[in-house]
Formats: sequence, C-alpha cells, structure tokens
Amino acid sequence: MKKTLKLATSLNAVMGTALLLAASSVCAADAVRGKQLYEAKLNPVYLSCSENTQCHGPNPSTNMNKIRSGTDPNKIISAISSVGKMGPLKGYVTATDAADMAAYIANPAAASAPAISASATALAFGSTQVGASNTSPVPASVTLTNTGASNLVITAVNKSGTNAADFTATGTCIGATVAPNGTCTLSATFAPTATGTRTGTLTVASNAPTNPAISLSGTGSAVPVASVNLNRTSLSFSTQTVGTTSAVQQVTLTNSGNAALTVTQVATSPNPEFASTSTCVGTVNAGATCTISVTFTPTAAGTRPGSLTITSNAATSPNTVSLTGNSVLTASPICSPANSAVAFPTTTVGVMSNSLGTTITNTGNAPLQISAVALSGANASDFRMGPGNTCAVGSVPVGGSCLLEVAFQPQSAGTKTATVTLTHNGSGGSTAVAVSGTAAAQPASNASVSSSALAPSNIGGAGSVSFEQLLALGLSLLLVPTIRRRYARR
Repeated sequence: MKKTLKLATSLNAVMGTALLLAASSVCAADAVRGKQLYEAKLNPVYLSCSENTQCHGPNPSTNMNKIRSGTDPNKIISAISSVGKMGPLKGYVTATDAADMAAYIANPAAASAPAISASATALAFGSTQVGASNTSPVPASVTLTNTGASNLVITAVNKSGTNAADFTATGTCIGATVAPNGTCTLSATFAPTATGTRTGTLTVASNAPTNPAISLSGTGSAVPVASVNLNRTSLSFSTQTVGTTSAVQQVTLTNSGNAALTVTQVATSPNPEFASTSTCVGTVNAGATCTISVTFTPTAAGTRPGSLTITSNAATSPNTVSLTGNSVLTASPICSPANSAVAFPTTTVGVMSNSLGTTITNTGNAPLQISAVALSGANASDFRMGPGNTCAVGSVPVGGSCLLEVAFQPQSAGTKTATVTLTHNGSGGSTAVAVSGTAAAQPASNASVSSSALAPSNIGGAGSVSFEQLLALGLSLLLVPTIRRRYARR
C-alpha cells in the first residue's frame, strides 16, 4: 500500500508541466501525445501511469490516487527529483513530455478530438505591381497537420483584415477532411489594388477545439519590381565524417516579381566546409526559377553552422539561407525513431486494431544494419508486427528510413504493454519502442437461449410451452423413481 501511495503521489506530480512550460494554456500542449505517454511505460521496466491496480487507472477523470492534481506540470518535474519512487523516470520525462501529459490529464476528451498544428503563422509576399498577381509567398505554403485522434473537417478558410480583398486563399485545405496524422496545405495569392503595405488574415474554421490564423502581408508597387522567393530558408545536413563530402541539397530561387532580377553573387560561408554551385548568377526573368546546389565537407567534428547568401537587385537583398551540419571523426550509423512509444486506443478483446507505428531513420553517416526485430514483454502475445512494417533484417542507407508498424489484438481485458526491439550496428546496439493498449471485454450477448428438445413438436404439444408445463414435467420425472421404489417394497 505504501508503495502504491508513493507511486501515485509522485505520478500526480509527473503529470504537469504543460500549463506553465507551454506558456499560457493547456491548449498549447499536445494532449494526444500526452495520452500516449500516460499509457506507455516511459521507462521500459517501470510502471505506466495507466496501471489499473498500482497507479492511476486508464481514465484520469476518475481521479484515482488524486491524478487530477497532475494538471500542474511543474509538479511532474519536481516529483521526479524529490520522490524516491519516481527515480526510475529520471532521464525519461522531458519538460515537453510533462506538458503534454498535463494537457491530457486536464482534459482527457482533447485526446480523442481533432487538433490542428500549423507549420507557420504568416505568409509574406514580395513587392508586387498593382494589378499584377503574385502566387509565391514566403514560405510557399503553410502545412496543417491533424495531430488529434479523429478526422479533422475544415469547413471554411475565412478572410479578414484591412486589405483582405487583395488576398485569395489557395491550397488543399479548403473544404478538406484530414485523417489523424494527415496533412493539407494552405497558401494564398496576392493581387494589390493600391500601393503601399497591404495586410490581411486567413482563419481556418473546423471541428477542432482551436483553429489557426495565418497573417498575410505584401507591398503594392506602382512600377515593375523583382522579388526573390526561396523554397527553403534553411538546410540541415546529416552526420558526415570529417573530410568527406555530403550529398547535394538544393535551394530553388524564384523571381516572384514582375521585373527582371539581377543576381550578382551566390556565396557560402565558411568555405570550404560549405560550398555551392548555381545557375542563378546573372538575369532571372519575372516568374523564372534557378537552382543553387550546396554540399557539406566538415573539417572538424561537432556541429558546424554556416550560411548561403544571395546578392541581387531585389529590395530584400541580401537573402540568406542558414546552413548546419553535424560531423564525426569516424563513420557510424544512428538509429533514430520518430517516437519512443506507441499507444493504441481501447480495443475489444479478440479484435485486431488498425496498425500504428513510427518511422525509424538512419541519421548517421554509415549504413544501419538491422539484425533482428522482436516483440517482448509481459503482453507480447497481444501485439504483432503490422502488415505495413518495413523495418526488417537488412540495411537502411544513410538518411534512409523504414516504418516500424505494430497491430494490437488483445486476448484478455486490461492494460497491455510490450516492447519492440531493433537490434542493429548503431550506437547502443539496439533501439526499443514501447507499445501499449487497453483491452475491453467483449459485450455480453442479448440473444435468448433455445433448445430443440423443448420445442412443442418434440413434447407432443402444439403451440408454445408454458413455464408451468415445463415445471410439472420436471417434477413428474423426479417422482417416478420414488414411486417405483415404494411399489417394489410392497
């Protein structure tokens, strides 16, 4: 009992950093991910928060062992350091993890609702001649991701603001239904009706609890102008061995203005760690594109920053792209899972769930050799590799990835946990992904039980048989042996 109470108290604390660490509200944290963490064994050999008998149970709303106090995220981090029974969670719970779990505890329903994550909050257009149309904002578009657990239905994208009429929403999000983990894109066109700064706002309307607003801006010009639009504002290179050259990464430059763009220089720094070749130096006509190719050749181990600079006659010149790369002295693969835990929704005993999974990426600089993929743990028999699993014995190239997919088919009711372990030649020799799910008992059948032996045709009667008739028949059968014995004694 004391162990249970201490564990409950400490996990109360571990359910919280979302409100304060996510800035202003639980809405800033990811309740869906919080539910996954709550139901998973963060430390593979430790308890999950949803343990029925030893912890807080699968539903925080029941407040088992005062789990509702876990809506304060600061208590999560504090308890890990101060409560002895929470010691095994040290190093397994980050501030972000605590924030997400607190968001789920504060509002469990949020984990089953759709939710929107936006890759950017603004679209900016270069100077555009009045009456002309500009279809190349920076960034090119905003990606909306459904981070919730049910379908996201976008009913409208509304315009507002001082110069809303100068902008038109475009992209695949308009009127879209986006499945969990699915995405759509939202962009705009700019056609200024007057000179000067022009602004507006696109606001998404959907069935999600909160919806993003994308600010729009551009400048109307009385004369033709050139404008630089880059498809990428940063390049990140995978881990590279010192003295070797990476694969090429490219940046596409578009003249989104309506006058010729003159590019006088394309340069990288520091050089020779970062080098570039380009088709952009010279004249780039209105609406035309050119390509800049960048490579990374580290001269020392560690994180190596740099920049790509484009100098031109555009008003925004010089335009820059940030560069970064990691380097090591010797080549080595790195096995990087997108998620360390996968949690299934409640599934009926005997029913096969939809498969869930996570992407495994080789972020190192040598091929990742997978020698085994195995399920283990207390309830390994309740899980199996999914049909879409592509992580198998074999090689994953540098920068390559595979999908680790698992299905849940519980054999009995309760909370089920297991671990999928990839054995490989990367750091540590293996990578573990925790899987968990809650199994619900099959519903009782309402069908009435019948027997052909009691049917009217089998007992000589017509029509239905009453309970009284069946009772009389049973009593007579019981009395026959007694009567026979009495007559035998005579």
